[in-house]
Amino acid sequence: MEAGTFVYNWQIKGAHILLTGPIKGDKNRNNKWQLCLKSLPIKYIQYLEDDNFKAFQSFYISEICAQVIALKSRSGILIRYKKIINRLEKKNQYLKWLEEGINALPEAFVLYDASDNLLIANPQYEELYPTVSSILRQGVSFKEIAEKAVKEQQFKYQESDEEWLKKRMDFHKNCEGYFEQNLQDGRWIQLSERKTMSGGTTSIRADITLLKEREKALHQEKRKAESTSKSMERFLAVFSHEVRNGLNGIAALAQILTIEADSIPIKNNAKTLLSSTRRLNSVVSDLLGFLRNTSGEVIIKEDAISLKELFSALDSELATQSKQKRITLEWVIDSRIPEFVSLDQNRIYQVLTNLIFNAIEHVSTHRDIAIFAHNKNGKLYFEVIDKGKGIPEESVDKVFDYFFQSDVSNPSSTGLGLAICKQLVQAMGGEIGVESKIGKGSKFWFYIPLVTADQPIVTMVNRNQNHIKNKGLKIGVLDDDALAQNMISELIKSLGYMPVFMEGLDSIKKEMMHYGLDVLITDLMMPKQSGLDIIHELESSLGLEEHNLKIILMTGNIINNSVIDISRAGIDAILEKPIFIEQLNSAIEWVLRNEKAYIKNKTAPIFYSPTVYNAIGSDLPETNPMLRQLETDIGRVRYIESLHSVKELITQFFSENIENLSSIQRYVHRLASVAAQLGFQGLSNSSRDLETYLLQSTADEVDLRKVKYKVGIIHTAAVPVLQEIDEILEQKP
Repeated sequence: MEAGTFVYNWQIKGAHILLTGPIKGDKNRNNKWQLCLKSLPIKYIQYLEDDNFKAFQSFYISEICAQVIALKSRSGILIRYKKIINRLEKKNQYLKWLEEGINALPEAFVLYDASDNLLIANPQYEELYPTVSSILRQGVSFKEIAEKAVKEQQFKYQESDEEWLKKRMDFHKNCEGYFEQNLQDGRWIQLSERKTMSGGTTSIRADITLLKEREKALHQEKRKAESTSKSMERFLAVFSHEVRNGLNGIAALAQILTIEADSIPIKNNAKTLLSSTRRLNSVVSDLLGFLRNTSGEVIIKEDAISLKELFSALDSELATQSKQKRITLEWVIDSRIPEFVSLDQNRIYQVLTNLIFNAIEHVSTHRDIAIFAHNKNGKLYFEVIDKGKGIPEESVDKVFDYFFQSDVSNPSSTGLGLAICKQLVQAMGGEIGVESKIGKGSKFWFYIPLVTADQPIVTMVNRNQNHIKNKGLKIGVLDDDALAQNMISELIKSLGYMPVFMEGLDSIKKEMMHYGLDVLITDLMMPKQSGLDIIHELESSLGLEEHNLKIILMTGNIINNSVIDISRAGIDAILEKPIFIEQLNSAIEWVLRNEKAYIKNKTAPIFYSPTVYNAIGSDLPETNPMLRQLETDIGRVRYIESLHSVKELITQFFSENIENLSSIQRYVHRLASVAAQLGFQGLSNSSRDLETYLLQSTADEVDLRKVKYKVGIIHTAAVPVLQEIDEILEQKP
């Protein structure tokens, strides 16, 4: 007998029942009880007193369930089922809880047995599918339910009834993934079905109507954003083209005037115009770069590059700027870096150039700037370290934010360069950061994934090597803008080459076939035929390689990143407008130095951006043009006296007690005015900033800590001014 079951003897004696036991089980619990017969229900008494009673009969005595067996008249045994009853009660409780839980689910729930007949369906299931609620009973098959739902048009679908029903039955059979149903009332239901261990099928149906509506709204917003993005891209392309074409004409004219001027005043005015054009182009480039990167995805095009050659080219391009400030650039490459790595040459060039320019701008003369390339845990780290004035602690975390300027003394800064660098580095799968301390210098770093590459057919070549001997070469110029065509031709002529005006495809073919042409410089965006269309026509009809014609593409549209990825067109170099003479000279020398077959196998043409040349300046003397104009206007003697007076004014200002606010205010007013007249715009702006603060604040409102901070900015701006004045004063007349 199962444990937990106890057996007792019973016997009727008079008006009582005598219980003795248990007979088996716990011997320590062998007791006797008397139970009054009258306390039992009458039907129980009749059973017990019946002499013919032999069958088993179950009784509930109090809360005890027992089975009574009569062995002889008015006596027998009583079996008490304790454990079995407890188990039954627990199972009943669990079943009750399970039923309550299933019915409380917000989702519809259904369960089929191994024969695919219905076992359980909660009220939510019936409510979800009202067309089949009339047949929802235990034993009905899934197929019958599904067929009725289709017949009653419970769902909306594109395929035929037979196709949809087959798809639904297949899903029910395989029980993999999720199945979506679109109900006739517009709701969307997602159901999942899984097999049970006994071979049955259980299923949950969730209402995903809200998710579907959000998904639809997101798709609509995505299409709208894509349409807006394309419209913006088209607008920026046209805007970039037109603005850069305009700048191109101004820049070319300024350069020609600078070269051909026959008097000092005209030459100085031309230099001022050229300097302003460079500054304007720098601002335009930053703004267009910002708009381009925020209007669409930054496209990264990787090539096999030698870091040694990359650093060599950078050193050559930065030589002019570094020599002007007597700064030494130190280049160090980790020996653990492979000889050739895969990276986007133009993007790395842009980031490193920006970081190094910033370093050159913020260090004093006779200081070194170190550029490192490291292999750190499978990442390619670049570091640009200077010993300049450093960045204020409160600005370190903001230097990569758009439009943030840590140095208000630099009027040409747009606050976009470093932000664009961050965007480019992140697009290459890396990160960028800075560490800096005031007075100690700064370290800008960034890393990208280090990927080893095979040696390319053509590696990067120093773009500033000047050893082209044959200057009598013919260069065709094609541009729909007559002014731009004239200006480019004049620049080509000043470099010693022979410019040839091209009017279209036919004139180019005629020149190539009958007279010969060495280089073709063509604009990209033209109304009748684009530069790419013309190049494709030349390639298909004449063959560029056969004629060894080198192609330089001019474009004012840097918005579309695909411009960089056009090597299949046979383009050898790209010139970004406006065109400056140094940029043009480098591009021409590059294409003339290299065989067309080599160039054509490159994955991307060499890209010449005026941003680099704007920053490093030209080979033409660019000493402060306003100072030189002043010397011309007032004569050498008074010019020297004026410089001495400016130097004395700056010295007196910094010797003044900072708490003497009225005196400080007079000095900064004079300093702002004089510095502006002499072309020291950074010193003028920082002085004007302090003057404005003092004018707008009462004596009680002035914060001396803020005044001290602004004086420090003026001091930073004044240091290079004093150095330039000293250099001029040391020169012999």
